[in-house]
Amino acid sequence: MSEPTVTDFAEALARVPRLAERLERALELQSTTAAPAPIDPLPQGIRSSIRRLMAVLALAPTLAEVVRLADGLDLRDLTEHEVAYLEDVHVATVRKWRLDGTGPEYRNESGISYPVRLYFEWRERGRQRMTSQKATRGRRS
Repeated sequence: MSEPTVTDFAEALARVPRLAERLERALELQSTTAAPAPIDPLPQGIRSSIRRLMAVLALAPTLAEVVRLADGLDLRDLTEHEVAYLEDVHVATVRKWRLDGTGPEYRNESGISYPVRLYFEWRERGRQRMTSQKATRGRRS
C-alpha cells in the first residue's frame, strides 16, 4: 500500500463539503419524519400518519429515499380524500383531475386508490426546477 499523496488529501478535502451537505440533508429528513404530530385534528377518513408521509414526500429527492425512510410509515394506497389533503385541494378537484386524465394514476379495484409510487412520480413530473420551466403538474405530453 502506497503512502497518501498531497493530491489524495486535496481530493478528500474536496469531498468534505458534499458529504457535509448530504449529512445535513439526511439529518433534516430524519428529524422531520420523527417529529411528533401536531395537535390539529385530521379530517375524517385521513390516516393518522399522513403528515409524516407528507413530509417524506416533500423532502425525499427520490422514490428510493421515500422507501428507505418508510420505516414505520404507512405506504398503503392513498384515497382520493388523502390526495386532496396532501395537495390542499377539494375532493371534487381530485375527481376532476381523474376525469380529465391530469391527476396521478389510480387503481379502480375495490374503489379508487392512488399508489404512493405513482402519486410521487406524478408530483415529480410537475415539480419545476427553474423559473423558466412552464410545465404544469399533471399535464400529459
